[in-house]
Amino acid sequence: MKENGRYIEKKKDIPYSYDFDYDQILVTNFIPVLCFMHEKACFKGTGLFDESLKVLEDWDLWIRMSREYELYHIKKATAEFTWRSDGSTMTSNGRAEFAGTGQIIRERYAKYNTEKPHFLISKQKTLREERRKLFEYPLVSIIIPVFENVEQTLESMKSIASDVSYDPYEIIVADCSPDGSSGDIIKRCVRGDVKIISVNDDVADHHEACNRGSDIAGGKYLVFLRSGLTMSKGWLFELVQPVECNDDVGIAGVKILNADNTVRNAGYVLNKDGTALNIFSGLYSGNAAVNEQRGIDAASGSCMLIRKGLFLDIGGFVRGVYDGDAEKEMCLKAKERGYRTILNPLSVLHQTDLFSGDKKYSKVRVDPARFFREQIAEATKCLSEEKKVEAIAIFVKLLDEFPQIDDLYSALCDLYISVGWKSMPREWIIRAVKHDPTFYETFRNVAEELFAEGEYVRSYDILSLLKDTATDADILRDMASQLS
Repeated sequence: MKENGRYIEKKKDIPYSYDFDYDQILVTNFIPVLCFMHEKACFKGTGLFDESLKVLEDWDLWIRMSREYELYHIKKATAEFTWRSDGSTMTSNGRAEFAGTGQIIRERYAKYNTEKPHFLISKQKTLREERRKLFEYPLVSIIIPVFENVEQTLESMKSIASDVSYDPYEIIVADCSPDGSSGDIIKRCVRGDVKIISVNDDVADHHEACNRGSDIAGGKYLVFLRSGLTMSKGWLFELVQPVECNDDVGIAGVKILNADNTVRNAGYVLNKDGTALNIFSGLYSGNAAVNEQRGIDAASGSCMLIRKGLFLDIGGFVRGVYDGDAEKEMCLKAKERGYRTILNPLSVLHQTDLFSGDKKYSKVRVDPARFFREQIAEATKCLSEEKKVEAIAIFVKLLDEFPQIDDLYSALCDLYISVGWKSMPREWIIRAVKHDPTFYETFRNVAEELFAEGEYVRSYDILSLLKDTATDADILRDMASQLS
């Protein structure tokens, strides 16, 4: 790195020193061009460097050579090079071009792709890391409908402006006040690029205001935000990232906390009858159930992000429906078009009113044993009526007060699997397996299902946990063989 106009050395290591892997070379290049030696005659069998490739032409040649010849690893340092992280070197300055060319090379040699687990896991990890590095900070349009809650709106806008971790956004205020006075007040109080439109006709509601705000939005993504929320640092970056880095994610939601640090909303689950359940409401913010990035059926209308193209294709929000129903319909229509809805718990917003969590849980401090029996009875009743999602909500809330009870982790893992939810906190898996060794087989089956669905990294993570928690030598060897 540069100090006082001169580059100084900050770190020195050996980044490349691996035995040659004939599968891994199909995923990524792990041999710098100055560390490769071969006979000139090898070109007769493989051809020369492909000069049509502006970068990574050496990787392309190594793949061709690896299909024709055996390669050996000399375990000595044979060269030294420098790498600058400030963009002044070819590699650090051209990450987009490297990623694009890498995809071309992988497709060129797709015929050599193997179905070996370690190859598929490595490929998925590499592609995810490349997408993460290429995160481009696209323009986001934040649309805030305002009725007569000007003070709350200004508080939210101040909170947005105070977070400098994500810069390219615009704010669109849809003024729904009867006389247009809310927009006038905001104009006087706010400096900077804020667009204000008037939506003060008799039929305008929150969703109509959102639709009209989207008409003038210039962003790649739209964020619909209700007044009365303040933002934690990095909220917008974390909201954009899962959509920007995953082509099949169309909508992203946030974790909203109450003033007492309990969860107000962490996404909705749709019941069999189509009703949306806010099952994690009232949990403490640190509960593992709400701190896993996971798929949800619908995001909260208080703050949700959607691809602008997807929003326009759907036709905007349905008008004249109850709060929450329009967002539910939006997520269902996105799903019909092949897009997932994701909740990222790292994007955290706070409700500014004095509302606190589910008051009935304060009874636990009066008579814990009685409270536990009552909740278990209620959960049992839900299960007898096939209301598994409601039972999950009860068990998850019990974990806040009784984290020492292993049976709760086992029950939750069973219920998650039975309703098709495969994103479980690591702590739950470890506790369930240690409490009941029969869960080894259960989670091994889950890992196999994930692998079959192309979720190679998640499958690997579960198998790794099983391997780490194994106590029986035979089980340990069995797990290890699956990871090889």
